[in-house]
Amino acid sequence: MSIVDLLESLPNGLHDAKLHSIDIDYVGRTANLDLDVWIGDMSQQGPAREAYRHGRLTVSGLVYLVMEPPDSRYAFNQSKPLRIEFGIGKLAPEACRCTLPTELPDAAFAFWLYVTNWNSFIHVACTQVTLELS
Repeated sequence: MSIVDLLESLPNGLHDAKLHSIDIDYVGRTANLDLDVWIGDMSQQGPAREAYRHGRLTVSGLVYLVMEPPDSRYAFNQSKPLRIEFGIGKLAPEACRCTLPTELPDAAFAFWLYVTNWNSFIHVACTQVTLELS
């Protein structure tokens, strides 16, 4: 599945998702991101508005996964899920605190996760993503 198809399949994309863990298999070129996906409905009141479902985002054909260090001005050492925002493509070089490859293999695409708890980014490039909600 493409990243655009994945985002369009969710009521709020991956806006305000809560990231619990990342497991990377370098040999298999996969990464699993365990997260809570916000499926709430802003037109509702109460629990339906802030509903979340646990899920696993599987990244296949992993090209890279790069984590920027947390901003030292933020309370990054707290033991709680990371609130993330999601974007498609690569960030402009001046927005990155790291150097990413300029070219991607055929069929690969890039996306980023902005970690609000850290004020920094996680950069990913891969060929496919899937999401299983439980």
